[in-house]
Amino acid sequence: MKQVLLFDLGGVVSETKFERVLDKYAQKYNWNLAEMKENIFSEEYMALLAGKMNLEEFSHWLAGEIEELSIPELKEFVTEYYYSEEPKEEVVNLIERIDSQYQLGLVTNDIGRLDEKLAYLNLTGVFDKIINSSQVGYCKPQVEIYQSALEKFDVKGEKVIYIDNDPVCLNNAASLGIKAIKFVNAQQLENRLSELGIIRRVG
Repeated sequence: MKQVLLFDLGGVVSETKFERVLDKYAQKYNWNLAEMKENIFSEEYMALLAGKMNLEEFSHWLAGEIEELSIPELKEFVTEYYYSEEPKEEVVNLIERIDSQYQLGLVTNDIGRLDEKLAYLNLTGVFDKIINSSQVGYCKPQVEIYQSALEKFDVKGEKVIYIDNDPVCLNNAASLGIKAIKFVNAQQLENRLSELGIIRRVG
């Protein structure tokens, strides 16, 4: 019977460096960091993640909200910010050891360039199906994005395990009957997946 293992991307499969990039550009262009953060993580940003606004529209909106921002500076920042991730090799190695009875899914928020990011992270083809916020119209931690995952795999919640580092996301997924595993580190995840008989043991 089909079983599914869902992963979050940033914070689980990849390590993000977003804060470092934000600090770098705030210093480089003398941006107001507090104002920048407030506007980046706004309702408009959620609309971008949900595919209701494209990156060009969001960039112009953000430049209009913050006087010291220029479009060229903002585009430079967005590109570096978007790619400020690297794969967690220990987690990727665990994924490669998952029993073949499990289908693998990725549930992530994205601004519409996920194929590029997965290629950059060398993760293209790792997951059987991808639930991308900008395509399904809902963002983590909304329950609807996890419902979209169930529909995409055509399974019920009790056949799904979801791994994330965000308790809110895990709780919302669990409300659909999905088994939630809070990610702490690769060793903890390996231990938990071994207990469940999901990964092949080494040696």
